[in-house]
Amino acid sequence: TLEYYVVCADDDPDFVKSLELFLPERINDADSDAPFYNFIFFTDPKEAIEAIHEIHAGSGVLAMVISDQQMPQMKGTAFLAQVRKQCPDCVRVLLTGHAGLDSAITAINEHLLDKYMTKPIENDHEFTVSVQHLLQRFQMQRTIEHQHQTIGDLYRFANMLNSIEDLEQTLDHVITFASRALRCPHAAIFLQEGGELVLCASNCGPENGLPARTRLETHQVQELRSTRGAIRVDRREQISWLDGQGDPRAFGPFEPPLIHAVLTSGETVLGVIVAGGKAPGAAVTDKDVEILTFIADTASVAIQNQLQHRALAEAYTETQNQAAALATANERLQVLDRLKSDFLTFVCHELRTPLTALAAIDLLKPGAAESQQAEVIQLVRVGYGRLEEFVQRGLEYVDRIATGNTESWEVVDFAPIVREVVAATSALGVAGVDLKVSYPKGACMVKGNRADLVDVVGILLDNAVRFSPREKWIRATLEARGERLLFEVRDRGSGFPPEMAEEIFRPFTIADSEHHGTGCALSLAKAASIIKDHGGEIRAKSAGREQGATVTLTLPLAGARAAGVDGVPSPHSLGRPNRETVA
Repeated sequence: TLEYYVVCADDDPDFVKSLELFLPERINDADSDAPFYNFIFFTDPKEAIEAIHEIHAGSGVLAMVISDQQMPQMKGTAFLAQVRKQCPDCVRVLLTGHAGLDSAITAINEHLLDKYMTKPIENDHEFTVSVQHLLQRFQMQRTIEHQHQTIGDLYRFANMLNSIEDLEQTLDHVITFASRALRCPHAAIFLQEGGELVLCASNCGPENGLPARTRLETHQVQELRSTRGAIRVDRREQISWLDGQGDPRAFGPFEPPLIHAVLTSGETVLGVIVAGGKAPGAAVTDKDVEILTFIADTASVAIQNQLQHRALAEAYTETQNQAAALATANERLQVLDRLKSDFLTFVCHELRTPLTALAAIDLLKPGAAESQQAEVIQLVRVGYGRLEEFVQRGLEYVDRIATGNTESWEVVDFAPIVREVVAATSALGVAGVDLKVSYPKGACMVKGNRADLVDVVGILLDNAVRFSPREKWIRATLEARGERLLFEVRDRGSGFPPEMAEEIFRPFTIADSEHHGTGCALSLAKAASIIKDHGGEIRAKSAGREQGATVTLTLPLAGARAAGVDGVPSPHSLGRPNRETVA
C-alpha cells in the first residue's frame, strides 16, 4: 500500500507549530475517500531535502511541498527547484509576503511551483480548502496518468497477442501480463478438454496448490457459460468450477482473495484464467476486475484463433500424410505398370530370336543331311537356353522387387567382397583387359546381405567388360568418405546418352537397342534394387555414346568402422586413406 506525504518547510517555528495543529487533521478528515496523508514539518529546508530523498527512495509518494520563501538557509524558490528535480510530479506551494511577490511570480513562470499563498495566513479554512483542492488535483492527475498507462499496456498486450503464432506462447504471455497488471504474483490458465478443465499454463511452478485437472459437471459448464466479466473471490468455496476438487485447506499461493474470469468464444467455454497471491491486506479492486475482464476477452479471441490454427495444422498434416501415402502408392502402381509395359515390349523382342530359331525345325524333314540336322538342333538349343535364361532372370527380378531381401544381414568388409568378385569373374582375367582396382588400407565395414553385395559388384564389373567392345580399360576404386562407403567403376566403352543416366537402372532399358546382343536388361535394375534395400544410392554418368561410363554406388558404413575391426584401424583414423592398387 502506498503512503502519501506532505512536507512543510518554514524557518519560523511558531508558524510551523500552528500549521501542525490544524492542517493534518482537517485534510485527513475532510474526505473519507481520499488517501491518508502523512505530514512532516521542518524548520530547516536542508533537512527537508534529506527527508524527501528518503521518501523518494522508498515506497512513499511525495504529494505536496509547502515552503516559505524567506528562509536564511535557502530561498524557497531554490528549495522548490531541488524538490522538482527529485519529485517532478508533486504539488509545490510557496508561502510569501508582499515583499516576495516578484519572486513568486518568477517562480510560477519558471514552473517551479503550482501555487503561491500570502503569509501570514489570515483564514485557516480558506488555506485548508486550497491545500485540499491541490491534493485532489494531484490524485486526479495520478489517476489519469495511471489510466493512460493501463490503456497503453492493454493496447500493447492485445497487439502482442495478435503477433504470437503459438498456443503455449500465447498462454504464457497472458499469465505474465495478468500478474503484472493485477499485481498478483501468481496466475494460471485452465483450458477445457473433453469435459475437464486442464491446467495448461502457470507461473508459480508445479506446487501451486491447483489441481492439474478438474472435472466439469453439466451445471458447472452452464454456469461458466453464463458468467460475464471477472469475479472477485474471498473464499475458495465460491469458485464453482473447483467444487469438490482437492483439499479446501490447501490452496497454495492461490489462497483468496482471488480474481478469475471465464474464457469464452460465443457460447463455447474455452477455459478459465485465475490470479491471486496479493500482498497481505491488499484487496481486489474494481479496477482489477475491469482489467481482468479485458484480458479475458482479448485472450479468448487469441486462444480461439490458436486452437483453430492448431486444428487446421493437424488437419493439414494429416492431409499431407495421406497425400504422401497416396503418392507413394500411386508411384508404386506407376512403377508396376511401367514394369508391365516394358516387360511386354522386351519380351516381344526377346522371343523373336528363339522363335525364329524354332521356325528352322521344318528343316528336320526326312532326307536332310545329318550335318544340317545337327546345326538346326544346336540353333534350337541356343534359342531355348536364351529363352529359359530370360524367363528365369525376369522371375528373379520381379520377386526381388515384390519382396525385397533383408534376411541374413551381417557386418562385412566390402574390400574382400571386391577381391573375391575380381578373382571369380573369368571375363576380367583374359588377355586384353586392362583392370586396376584401388583398395583402402583400412576396413570398409557395411551391414547387409553378403551374397547380394557380391552380386552387385559382379554386375558392375561384368557390365564394364561387356560394354567395352574395343578398349577394355577398367578402373575400380573403393574408399570411405565421411560416413559412407564409395565404390566406383569407370570404363572407356560404349557409354550412353547423358539423359539416360537414371533410365538405365530401370528394368528392360537398353541404351542402344540397335546394337543389343544378349542379356535380359535387368542386371543394373537388380543392382539398384539391392543397393536401395541396403540404404545406399547408385548413379551412372556418361558424356555420350562411345565416351565410356562411370557407375558409382555409396553405402552407409557400419558402426564398427570408427574403431576398426579385429584391430584394423578405420580409414577415418588415418586421415586421407593410403591406397593399395591391384592390377
